Parts: sequence; C-alpha cells; structure tokens
Amino acid sequence: MTELPRHASDAEEACCCSPDCRAVLWHGVPFKFTATQAAVVKVLWDAWRQGTPDVGVGTLQEMAGFEIRIPALFRHRRGNQMVPHRALGVMLVPGATKGSWRLAGLPPKEGAQRWHTLPDE
Repeated sequence: MTELPRHASDAEEACCCSPDCRAVLWHGVPFKFTATQAAVVKVLWDAWRQGTPDVGVGTLQEMAGFEIRIPALFRHRRGNQMVPHRALGVMLVPGATKGSWRLAGLPPKEGAQRWHTLPDE
C-alpha cells in the first residue's frame, strides 16, 4: 500500500512507499533499496501498518528469501569499502526482543486524516 500526506505541512511526517518498497519516504527522508532489501522492508512495513512492528530474523529470512544477517544485507559498496545503508538505525532498527527488527517509530492511527492510499503508478 502506498501512502502520501494529504497536506504539504505533513511532509516531514510522511511515510510512503512504492508498491514493491524499492523507494520509501520515511518521515520525510527518502530511501532506495535493492530488490532483496526491499523485500525485507515490505515485510517490516506490513507488520508496522498492522501495529505489530517486531519481526524475527528467521521470519524475515523466510519471507524475503535471504540467508545473511540484516546488517550485512543492508550494506553497499562505496569506492573500495562496504558501508552500512543509511536506513540502518534511522528507519530500520532492532526490535524489542533479541533477534527481531522493526521500522522505527509508531504506526499511524487507523483512519488518521494524514494517510491515504495512492493508486499504483
């Protein structure tokens, strides 16, 4: 599901994503992800929207189809170095229980005025 703020004044708090979560706007900050990273983000996004944001690594691995640790998955090459994705610690954070991850922040309240569905492009 893709969401955008209804008013420009809500832009700093906007959270929306493309249908496949390859592009995300998280509280006004844009992020881009690889296909595998986006699959993880999609699982976390769905859990966040349901109000149950923590997802275990095993579930993420099974649902998104990867076998390495989250910090290793969310890395990219910059020159000759592998550096963490800037979403780590900002948008993607460890969950409340050991071995879980979540999207940072609280899910929007059901029916909140600032959230609406945008048709897929």
